[in-house]
Amino acid sequence: MQKAATVALLCEGRFTLGLGAGENLNEHVVGGGWPPVDVRHEMLTEAIEIILREL
Repeated sequence: MQKAATVALLCEGRFTLGLGAGENLNEHVVGGGWPPVDVRHEMLTEAIEIILREL
């Protein structure tokens, strides 16, 4: 979040933070399991709530 805030300041209004639940395209190479979409959405919701508390 700190890096995004710094870039936003440097870009003077031209920065948009994009968030998403992700997908497993690049994660399979590490051999770990990838949570189903409902779990990823719950994780995303939690992350957004944490970010909003910091604003």
